Amino acid sequence: MNRLGLLLFLIAVVSVPLAAQAPRFDVVSVKPAPPTGDVTLVRQNTAGRFTADGITVFNLIQQAHGVFGFQIVGAPDWSHRDRFDIQAIAPPGTGTTRAEMDAFLRQLLEDRFMFRARREMREQDVYALVIARADSRLGPNLRPFTGDCAAPAGGQSPCRMRNGPNFTDAAGMPFSILLGQVAGNVSRLVVDKTGLSGRFDFKYEWTNDLPNPAGDRVSFITALQEQLGLRLVPDRAQAEVLVVESVERPAAN
Repeated sequence: MNRLGLLLFLIAVVSVPLAAQAPRFDVVSVKPAPPTGDVTLVRQNTAGRFTADGITVFNLIQQAHGVFGFQIVGAPDWSHRDRFDIQAIAPPGTGTTRAEMDAFLRQLLEDRFMFRARREMREQDVYALVIARADSRLGPNLRPFTGDCAAPAGGQSPCRMRNGPNFTDAAGMPFSILLGQVAGNVSRLVVDKTGLSGRFDFKYEWTNDLPNPAGDRVSFITALQEQLGLRLVPDRAQAEVLVVESVERPAAN
C-alpha cells in the first residue's frame, strides 16, 4: 500500500468512531433533590438547556425513551421514589428539537445512572379505540380542524392545547395527540381503530375520583364517549415494552 493509500485508510479508521459518538451534554449536574414533596418541574428550551427539579429516574426514562410508565418493565422501586435535581446543557447548536434532546437524555441515563434496557414485543391487554356510533358520527366536542396552523405576523399559531386538572381544550392538534392522552389516562396501550387522521379540535372534561370534583363531571371513559363520540374496547395485541436490564443510583458530582 502506498503512502497516500495508507493515509486515507488511517483517516477512515479514525473517523468511524468519531462519527458514531453518542450525543452528550457538555455540562451535567445530577444531585439528590431536597425533600419538598412529590412535585416535579421540568424545563427545556430550544437553546439546548434541560432542567428538572424533583424528577424520578422512572419519569426520566419515560421522556428519554418516549414510552408510557406502563410500558416499562423491571424498574426498581427506588426509581419511582428517589428524586433528583438535574441541570444539563447541550453543545452549542444542538438539543434544539425534542428528538435531539431525548437523545441527549438517553445518553445521560446511560452515563450517570448506568441505565441499560432493551425493547421487545409482548402480548398484553390493550384497548382498541373505535367510533362509538354505528353511523360514524363524532361527538359534539370532536371536530376536524379546518384552519391553518401558521402563525400570523406578530401573532401566535391558533393550534394549541391547554390541559388542566382532568380536562383538555385543544385546537388543531394531530389525532395522535389525543390517542396518546387516552393511553396515559387509562394506563394501557391504545390501538387506533377509528380510521381518523389529520388535525382536530377537541375538548372534554372528566373526574377520576378527585377530592373535589368540578361540577357534574363524569368518568374519563364516559367523557370520551359522550363528549368525543369515541369508545374503548378491551382487546389483546402484541405491544412494545422497554425491559430494564440495569440502572443504578448516580455517583455524586
